[in-house]
Amino acid sequence: MIGEALANRENFKVGDILKLSGKNAGKDVKIVGILKGASEQSHKIVGSLKLAQELSGHIGEFAKAEVSAMTIPENDLSLKARRNLDNLDSAEYDLWYCSAYVSSIAYQIEESIPGISAKASLQVSDAESNIVKKIQSLMGIVSILALVVSAIGITSLMTSEIYRRKKEIGLLKAIGASNFEIYTLFASESLVVAFVAGILGAFLGYALSYAMAYAIFSHGIGIAWIALPISVAFALLISVVGSLIPMRNVINLLPAEVLYDRK
Repeated sequence: MIGEALANRENFKVGDILKLSGKNAGKDVKIVGILKGASEQSHKIVGSLKLAQELSGHIGEFAKAEVSAMTIPENDLSLKARRNLDNLDSAEYDLWYCSAYVSSIAYQIEESIPGISAKASLQVSDAESNIVKKIQSLMGIVSILALVVSAIGITSLMTSEIYRRKKEIGLLKAIGASNFEIYTLFASESLVVAFVAGILGAFLGYALSYAMAYAIFSHGIGIAWIALPISVAFALLISVVGSLIPMRNVINLLPAEVLYDRK
């Protein structure tokens, strides 16, 4: 491939054949693409490592290689390891070593290939970590607002349901049902709905997250199965909390009022 600026200057286009002179022999190569928007490579020719080694006469050798890896945001543990690895105890070292921090990946590369020095691009990794942390904070705020709105919605739905079934409630009271038994009846119905909604919400949330990740990063995300029981637990909790306020109306309902419309 060839940089856009070089292609415009020399009037190169896709499909042209270039003759590149090397240390030992020349090489005919075909232009298969034009690099656009790549500022560093705009005036360069980009090829395979094998081609560069053949032209330079250094077969199987290289001076510098760039490695791209999927990492997790930096935290206190990674910063502590970056300052001095000897300050980590055995548990912290194992956790740091087995986590996809930029520093731990660079350390393992140096272990795997003797005689090299792996340096992390901290400006890029720190910027990515800050972006991820801000996104996590935003998602936390959105989650809290969603829980509050869900509780309000449950309260509204339960209030309307109690009003719609007030004659049923009055009849239950007339035959001896206590307020707690009536509350248990309504709460059990709400919990069943919340259980099913929690499961469906977890899978729909994962599908939406996968679509967003693929649209932004061109890469999907894995399923964190711990999110399923957490989603169900929060759904059940919100259902119970949202049902508490409307159930006060059950206590104030009198059988004579609702069954015979007397006040």
